[in-house]
Amino acid sequence: MFSNFTKCFTAGALAIVSVAAMNAAAQTKTRSGSRGTASATGAAAPNKQGGVTAVGSATATGTNGATASGHAYASGNGQGTGKSSTTTSFKGANGASGSSQGSAKWSNGTVNRQGSAQASGTKGSVQSSGSSQVSSSGKFSGQRSTTAKGTNGSSYQGNTSYQNGSATHSTEATNKSGDSYQGSTTATKGQGATHTGTCKNASGSVIPCKQ
Repeated sequence: MFSNFTKCFTAGALAIVSVAAMNAAAQTKTRSGSRGTASATGAAAPNKQGGVTAVGSATATGTNGATASGHAYASGNGQGTGKSSTTTSFKGANGASGSSQGSAKWSNGTVNRQGSAQASGTKGSVQSSGSSQVSSSGKFSGQRSTTAKGTNGSSYQGNTSYQNGSATHSTEATNKSGDSYQGSTTATKGQGATHTGTCKNASGSVIPCKQ
């Protein structure tokens, strides 16, 4: 429920910012329903660089005690240069919690983005972070890393990188019994994909990988 809450109310904050950008005046909207209450506030105003700076925030509280919040910021000079950032967080009624952060900068056709997210609950935890770049000529590159750990002893580590039409993903995973998998896949535009992988049991002996 609250993964959706986080998305919805971050989007709500951004929507309020868009409205406020047209009015250059702060606005607040609140909605209540059978599942809880949500509120979003936003404001925007001209800045010294000749563009607009806008901010927005949103919060939500569920009737079961769960909460979520988000904040968004964007500023530009009106000539193709600017920056933005977002943050979100949630706490579930069952004790699960998480947060995310993201930012972007752009100038003269070049865009740089980065972000991270983390969450934990009764079954384990997960963290992910990454970044991407787009050059003024349209070339795209980036990378992302994700780590997850289960309370039963299982684990996952994944890394992805991509550049100039080629992408590589590597995986290391271990199940609760101690069996493990390590593999890598590379795909290149117009050339197809290649894959290698090895599975081992808890003793370290190579075993067939399950299909």
